[in-house]
Amino acid sequence: MELKGKKMVFLGDSITQGCGTSSIEHVYWSVIGKRTGAEVLGFGVGGTRIAPQRTPTVERPWEDETFGERADKMPADADVVVVFGGT
Repeated sequence: MELKGKKMVFLGDSITQGCGTSSIEHVYWSVIGKRTGAEVLGFGVGGTRIAPQRTPTVERPWEDETFGERADKMPADADVVVVFGGT
């Protein structure tokens, strides 16, 4: 599949957020964008899951923003959606 010029969105947890990388340029989806010419957007939040686990608080409203809740915020015109969660 030719990805140049396509919009790709990546939904996931800490790995998609970039945990363990030295900068956003080294997150896997950013590297994919550089190598393919695709427009890439990351929707990774560490500690989140597909299903709810905790109750969000005022101080931490993102605490249990599930994958599904973030998916609703992703661009509807994406050509490719990648979901990577739980290892």
